[in-house]
Amino acid sequence: MKSSSVLVLSAVALLGSLGFASECVAQQPPSDANIGAIVLAANQIDIDYGKLALTKSKNKEVRGFAQQMVTDHGAVQKSVIELAGKLHLTLTSSTSTTRWPITSKLRMPSRVS
Repeated sequence: MKSSSVLVLSAVALLGSLGFASECVAQQPPSDANIGAIVLAANQIDIDYGKLALTKSKNKEVRGFAQQMVTDHGAVQKSVIELAGKLHLTLTSSTSTTRWPITSKLRMPSRVS
């Protein structure tokens, strides 16, 4: 009785793992346009956080770092857009380049340096 239960559980586990593995294999790798859109979205998050820090902080070091984030990530944004143009890629909202409304959901502590 115990060996048949173990056999059934093993079969269920094996079939489940095969289903999971086939699902992973079936996924297509991201396209160049998808990768570009992901980079744009990630950089936009850093730009938004930098701008938020500039509006909230009075600490000179924090403000300097925040400005550097805005400047550096803005330059990366420009480079990605230029490269996409050279490669004739269309980075559209369907590939996740829409801005994420992150800063509207942030809650700042009552005391900010």
